[in-house]
Amino acid sequence: MVFPKLKESLPLYKTLANALAQRIHNGDWAVGSNLPSEAALCSSFEASRHTLRHALQTLESDGLVLRRQGTPTAGDFSAEGEKIYPKF
Repeated sequence: MVFPKLKESLPLYKTLANALAQRIHNGDWAVGSNLPSEAALCSSFEASRHTLRHALQTLESDGLVLRRQGTPTAGDFSAEGEKIYPKF
């Protein structure tokens, strides 16, 4: 996926986080399901693993995904894009 050129220059991880958030809100992934693997996301967005992880960290801090070591990244959102699980 090629990112559109923006008038304001954003860091790539923020652009990637925005693209992932848009796909979450569009319903590209089922509510509560796991997102594709990091390798698959890196390939489809043509981004490095480091950049992808930074983007996923941003989405986690925004409450859109739930990440736990050793498990796939899970969608932490409802159909309306609202958080399902409270953050503790």
